[in-house]
Amino acid sequence: MLKSYKKGVLVLLSASNKKEIFRRLFLFFLINLLVLSVVIAYAEATAVMCERGESVCSFKKTFGIYCPGCGGSRSLLALTRFDFLSSLILFPALIPSVIIFIAADILFLASIIKGSLNPIKRFPISTLISIPLIILLNFALRNYILIFWGIDYVSDIKF
Repeated sequence: MLKSYKKGVLVLLSASNKKEIFRRLFLFFLINLLVLSVVIAYAEATAVMCERGESVCSFKKTFGIYCPGCGGSRSLLALTRFDFLSSLILFPALIPSVIIFIAADILFLASIIKGSLNPIKRFPISTLISIPLIILLNFALRNYILIFWGIDYVSDIKF
């Protein structure tokens, strides 16, 4: 029997609960493997486009200013190459987003291991609002620097 602790009380899980927990663990690892595979494939596709000198942002091509997500692809590429400074400069919201994703994964996994069949954890609303705020501030600051000072620092970063 699998043991679980709920509110300080030892709970013995039945065979059906063991199967349910195993199923959820399997789905957890399968989904994370799928997400990681997509991230790596996308980063490598971005690397190929960057080597060719192509831009993946049609918004910048059309309007001549950065979109709110501009630099996100190259930031992801820099992060997969462990170049944290370039990643932070290119798209500051990516690293906090990854940290929140990892924290959610850890909480989800911990609740499954503890035997909870409803492992929903909530982050403080301030944490969830911080990512869009970082994106909007970055969008405004980056375009201000581009329009008024003529500095295109995102395009200047090469890999």
